[in-house]
Amino acid sequence: MDAARRETEDAAEQGSPMKHGASVEGLRLLQRVVEGALGSAILHAQSYSCGEVRDDRRAFHAFVGIMVDHIDAQYETESRFRELLSEAWPQASATRLGRSRGKLDAARAILQRSLEDSRNRASDPTSAARLEKALRDFQGLWSKHAAAVEETLTEAFVQEHVALEDEEAFVAELEAKAEARGAQEPDQLAFFLYNLRDEDRRAFASSVPWMVRNVMVPFVWREKWRSMERYFAHSNAA
Repeated sequence: MDAARRETEDAAEQGSPMKHGASVEGLRLLQRVVEGALGSAILHAQSYSCGEVRDDRRAFHAFVGIMVDHIDAQYETESRFRELLSEAWPQASATRLGRSRGKLDAARAILQRSLEDSRNRASDPTSAARLEKALRDFQGLWSKHAAAVEETLTEAFVQEHVALEDEEAFVAELEAKAEARGAQEPDQLAFFLYNLRDEDRRAFASSVPWMVRNVMVPFVWREKWRSMERYFAHSNAA
């Protein structure tokens, strides 16, 4: 593909008007990244805890650490949605999500401690078993929380309660934060791309400049994430 065509594609993607309510799909993509990563992390933690795999776990620990970072990003995005919607958010849903979030916070703290324990005792299968349990416990709570968010935060709900220009400013803010994080830590962007299925990856990649998604991530920055490649939920795309 020549430079002129690349510029045309980027201009078309960047110039397309945002669909009102489309920010909800961005939140869904964040959820799916975590879902994919959690499933993969559990499978690998199980292999370590059973003693089936005895290789260096530093890359695996880095993978789980980045996943925790994405969980925190998801929390922040949810909180910003709450601020954006303000009093329009139903009280019953707010109460339900608040309780769910409280359980998730506790499970995340256990996950973080289990990760540190596994890092410090990488050759001990019991530390891997504790990490596997922490991942499974978090996954169960995460699935319920994500379902609760999905029930409340719909495209129609955002269209009704948020002006398009306010939503556009909100999305621009989130994208700027994501771009800054990706520039500082390129492995974060690879983590996002390769824990999404094909259709979701294409949806996300459409917001990433052509050069970044087709040259920088898969080639220039590859050494920064190569060691984690086998843990990606959909590493066949890498």
